[in-house]
Amino acid sequence: MIYSFIFVTIIFNSFLSVYILNERQFDMNGEKKLAIFIIMFFSVIWSYIYIGQIDTLVKLLFSFPLIIIISAVDAREKIVFDEDVICGIIIEIVISLVIEFKKFFYFVKYFFSVKSLSSLNMIVDNYIRGSIDIATKSFFSYGVYFNRSVFESLWGLFVFFALTYFLAKVTNAIGMGDVIYFSFLGTIASFGGCVYIFFSSFMVCFLYCIVLKIINKDFEDGLISFTPFISIGFIIFCCIAK
Repeated sequence: MIYSFIFVTIIFNSFLSVYILNERQFDMNGEKKLAIFIIMFFSVIWSYIYIGQIDTLVKLLFSFPLIIIISAVDAREKIVFDEDVICGIIIEIVISLVIEFKKFFYFVKYFFSVKSLSSLNMIVDNYIRGSIDIATKSFFSYGVYFNRSVFESLWGLFVFFALTYFLAKVTNAIGMGDVIYFSFLGTIASFGGCVYIFFSSFMVCFLYCIVLKIINKDFEDGLISFTPFISIGFIIFCCIAK
């Protein structure tokens, strides 16, 4: 069963990536299509081997096509399409909701056994309060982790958006496309993971700029596409996250 899921995921992710890149006016010849398939094959296989928890695995697998699409488009066009990133945010939140409902399902039988409406309200209230409290402590805990609940994903979305939006407005170092892309990855990474992605992306970009300076090559139009470096930071995060 799991091998069928892996095979279908590789094919689906490859097809989706090629289709959207075609829509973005990329010339997807046979070599590029093969390259996309190879990237998807190794990323899915690596995720299956490295990520033990099925919930995290599913969230990660559905993020791969969007990461490739957003990075490739920004690298060529120096633009981030909002619909691509917002679609990713919606997908990750929906997956998190499904995971949360799976946890909540265990309480359903108990709900039907309780006849008092006030008791039902108390159970629901305690479940939500308890889940939010656990998610908050887990999200802000020391360490680099994948988010494990919808509340953690929402924390990551809002916290990463607030931090990067503030940076964009104060320094103009990044654009709003980078801000919402950071927010999208925040639905997957804990607070420690968000910080790791943030600093890793700037560090890799800094090293890239140094190399360009050494070989006396200037940026085209004086601009640099930043989302590919954010993606590299996310890959580094995935390699060390628990």
